[in-house]
Amino acid sequence: MSQIIFNGFALDVSCETSLSDVLIQLDIKGAGIALALNQCVIPKSQWNKMQLKDGDVVVTFNAVAGG
Repeated sequence: MSQIIFNGFALDVSCETSLSDVLIQLDIKGAGIALALNQCVIPKSQWNKMQLKDGDVVVTFNAVAGG
């Protein structure tokens, strides 16, 4: 088991858990959100490839288009 921080809360995850797995576990829909892992925004195409490790910090935020 590993412990990550997800939106400010400690969360226990199993080894080899991906960003996508955490969203599924927490029943969070991926539409309209962006994810940052350890302060780096991760493209949605990489969410299922990014394996979380102990101490990682994940933050979700609303994706906003504009300029």
